[in-house]
Amino acid sequence: MDLKTWETILTQSFDDKRISDTEKQAISEWVDPYRLDDQALGVLRAALFRLAREKCNNPEQAQIVDWLNHTSRLLLPKPRKGGDSSLVLFAPEDSIAERIAGLFQDAKISAKICVFTITDDRITDAIFAAHKRGIQIRILTDNLKSLDLGSDVDRLEKEGIPVVRDHTEAHMHHKFAIFDGTTLANGSYNWTRSAGTLNQENLVLTHEAPLISEFDKYFERMWQKLQS
Repeated sequence: MDLKTWETILTQSFDDKRISDTEKQAISEWVDPYRLDDQALGVLRAALFRLAREKCNNPEQAQIVDWLNHTSRLLLPKPRKGGDSSLVLFAPEDSIAERIAGLFQDAKISAKICVFTITDDRITDAIFAAHKRGIQIRILTDNLKSLDLGSDVDRLEKEGIPVVRDHTEAHMHHKFAIFDGTTLANGSYNWTRSAGTLNQENLVLTHEAPLISEFDKYFERMWQKLQS
């Protein structure tokens, strides 16, 4: 997904404050390949409301856009739970950081994060926002990488998000997260800017209950082990 092209299309459409039949057709054709991909549609939708908020002239208008954004989500189909539905994404072409951020935006209860490092502000901002909404978030991470320049782990912890670091001689090298106990994001993708723009990476999103259960049990086991 070329998110920059989507943002350009939206900006051009917004310039005259109306959407012509020609623009409707062009937008429909561009979106068409993603209509069966709930995560992709979520990313495109988030970009739409982000642009609308940026175009607001005062805080009251911005609040109206935020209200519309959150309220309209109630009219969307509920995420699939269970089953064998999965989605494979590749960086840099599939805008993985935006997908991960979207998972935090859609979270209703909890997010369990087990990652090597977190330096991408797009993801960090989504974690902060979810935490402020009351989503229960816990983070397992590597102790040495959390000391890197640009690491956001300390900031997240200072905001009250529980963090456990792996202080063993080995690295906590995982890159997975579990959302609401129903969605697993797992792959080679580090939560960094370079992973999304330079590296060749992958991320698998799945609702497969047996896989999620195994990752969840591992997370809880390591959480208990590493904090003791």
